[in-house]
Amino acid sequence: MSNGKRYSDVLEDNLSDTEVLNFGLSGSGTDQQYLIYREFAQKIEFDAVVISVLVENIQRNVVKHREWADREGAALYVPKPWFELANSGAIALQGVPVPQPFHREADQPAPDAGGLLSKARKMVNGIGPEFRDKVQKLTRFQPLPEYDSADSHAWKLLRAILLHWIAEVKVSVMIAVLPVCQYVEKIASYANVRKRFDELAAECGAPVHHIVDDLWKFGDEERRGFRFRGDVVYDAARASGRRRGHGSLPSTSHWITIMTRYVLGISAFYHDSAAAILKDGEIIAAAQEERFTRKRHDAGFPAGAINNYCLEEAEIDGSDLTAIAFYDDPALTADRIIRSSIAFAPESQAFFTKAVKSFFGVKPYFKEQIREMLACADVPIYFSRHHYSHAASAFFPSPFEEAAVLCVDGVGEWSTTSLAFGSGSKLDILKEIRYPHSLGLLYSAFTFYCGFKVNSGEYKLMGLAPYGKPVYADKIRQHLIDIKADGSFRLNLDYFDFHRGLMLTNDRFHALFGGAPRTPETRIARREMDLAASIQAVTEEVMIKLCHGLKKLTGATRLCLAGGVALNCVANGKILREGIFDEIWIQPAAGDAGGAIGAAYLTDFNVLGGERREVVPQSDSQSGSFIGPAYRDDEILSFMQRQGAVWHKLPEGEEGAKQVASILAQGMEFGPRSLGARSILGDPRAADTQSRMNLKIKFRESFRPFAPIVLKERASDYFDIDVDSPYMLLVAPVKEARRVTPKEVADPEDMLEIVNAVRSDVPAITHVDYSARVQTVTQDVNPRMFSVLRAFDELPGARQHIVQRARRADRVHARGRLSLLHENGDRRASAGGLHPLSRGAGRRRNG
Repeated sequence: MSNGKRYSDVLEDNLSDTEVLNFGLSGSGTDQQYLIYREFAQKIEFDAVVISVLVENIQRNVVKHREWADREGAALYVPKPWFELANSGAIALQGVPVPQPFHREADQPAPDAGGLLSKARKMVNGIGPEFRDKVQKLTRFQPLPEYDSADSHAWKLLRAILLHWIAEVKVSVMIAVLPVCQYVEKIASYANVRKRFDELAAECGAPVHHIVDDLWKFGDEERRGFRFRGDVVYDAARASGRRRGHGSLPSTSHWITIMTRYVLGISAFYHDSAAAILKDGEIIAAAQEERFTRKRHDAGFPAGAINNYCLEEAEIDGSDLTAIAFYDDPALTADRIIRSSIAFAPESQAFFTKAVKSFFGVKPYFKEQIREMLACADVPIYFSRHHYSHAASAFFPSPFEEAAVLCVDGVGEWSTTSLAFGSGSKLDILKEIRYPHSLGLLYSAFTFYCGFKVNSGEYKLMGLAPYGKPVYADKIRQHLIDIKADGSFRLNLDYFDFHRGLMLTNDRFHALFGGAPRTPETRIARREMDLAASIQAVTEEVMIKLCHGLKKLTGATRLCLAGGVALNCVANGKILREGIFDEIWIQPAAGDAGGAIGAAYLTDFNVLGGERREVVPQSDSQSGSFIGPAYRDDEILSFMQRQGAVWHKLPEGEEGAKQVASILAQGMEFGPRSLGARSILGDPRAADTQSRMNLKIKFRESFRPFAPIVLKERASDYFDIDVDSPYMLLVAPVKEARRVTPKEVADPEDMLEIVNAVRSDVPAITHVDYSARVQTVTQDVNPRMFSVLRAFDELPGARQHIVQRARRADRVHARGRLSLLHENGDRRASAGGLHPLSRGAGRRRNG
């Protein structure tokens, strides 16, 4: 319809015997509309009042003028009357009489201070037309964070204006909340807007109608057509359709019956993609995509994990899902990419171009991709913030009713470090450190500089650290990172390139540490050993100070950890021994994969109204993290027969125990550590166990230690540890009484000679600094491994425990002469269920 006819006219035409009066003022806030009511509208006779609140009015109310343009196009500022909010909730009109419009004076800051908008335009134009529309769509997206908290000044002002207005109306009144296109098209979450207005309705008794609910009843394509590119007035056909389909006023309350809640959590598009599914708030399945594609740290969409496992384990189709949750917020990630690129322009042009093509080529289509793949057009999809997903994955499965939560990683949207507190089904982030200041990126910079792959080689750098001395630690503190007493920090960006280029470090960084980065094919030298020791020491210092600060902030006695840095088990062990918290629980999939679990929990609790299950002390709800795919005996035997493999029962007694074997038992581990379901086992007493295992796994670096798996009740006999460590995420010292002084090596840079030196009576698992990455086992969590350890413990002269380290035993045992220990797939130990599998029979059908 033309601009000559208003929606109020169309509405009146379709409501018999009703006159509709429109007192709206386009482009104004709720404050100006309230003034219109007071000065004009209330003088007219009426039977009902509908207060239409455009959601972005929350921002319009707080400004004292609007920017316009004069006839020559110059910026013109038009003052307006505005309300001042008192602490009592009263509002006082200010800015009356209204001053004349004015042009910006020379000494006033321009809206484009520093030329940021011009930089933005140049950067967007520089990426080419293929991605320009996608970037511009997201840059137009203005989230309204003022709705996130009931304590924000902007919301308090809007609430006060509406309460005063409603109190003055003597007839029926309702509030109609008008969404902007980002909510209609589900680009941004409407949850906090709904929460604020529903709270207001409960407070004042006036019904609130969310118009977005009506618009969401239309299909995606039709909703996109509701956005008007030039004409700001609704067309008659669409207006008529809305009236016909959704003409009745909303009920003030309604019931929703939900039988079983299935929430699918997804992590994807950065590294370690994964999927997890909750059934009525309980984890029933989780797996990383790399398990199905055989691509390490696969970042692609986790189609295999979803279709080949999670949905099958839940025995449902995609259309049966109650909700789908994604582990980060693409809009905020885009915001960080764009804003940080603009801030460091023009040097950041190459970074921006690469980031945009990577990001906008995938994430904007996430909803379409998941709906098409799962045939779940009616299943709602929600996005949570990255660090909230990490925090939720750490707290909700933990055995704690309440706890402090620390999340540290490279970057998630804007956050790099988050301090949070969880209680029951509630979780709040209290403080955060934001990009580009990142402990995870600092550690990754040294990972890259020492010749390892970023996002997968950090644990190698941690394993290398004990071979060196922290001689560069002071230099790192002096030049690279400023650490405060509470653990907060800032990086000196002059030494890095990750925020504006395609590398993590720059020439100034290289000069500081004596030359160019090591290339992966060159020998590890003393410099790399000392650099690893130095950055490890600095990381431990920051983590310990953060924990002290978090303890002071929350007063909690228990700590949960997540984020990639939480996989640094050496730092975790130091935190434990500091005694800051009484108990610590670390998410076994602490990296991005675990975000799938966290996002599912957040959606189940915050959106669907689920509640956390009763917490059982000393027992988490992640089931030992054996929540991945399992195999039945008949599947294994059928596979071996097709391969022509030779199999027989494991020999009993000492000779059997001396074999190096891989074990395939119960559900696959979720997370990067092998915990006894897909593991390689060996005897820790034999001096050659480590070299033999490295020979079996040819791709493994010689300096990397193997980890002990030990009965929980026997752990303190060998290690200085008095807590459970079921997920191999704590490093503990080997007991002094078990240590021996190693022989001096001829070449201090000969890694193999250093590794082979005997340092204790369990040499295969004692690292060069007399430490060990300990996994403890209990019968209730891992009955098969418990029985294996118990049997080994009872061998004549043994009194030791089995070594376990390499994951993907089912893959690597086919490459070397390993035995395969298999337990039936129903997760119960079976008599005679241990079978060796000869070489060549270990390839899995579905990864």
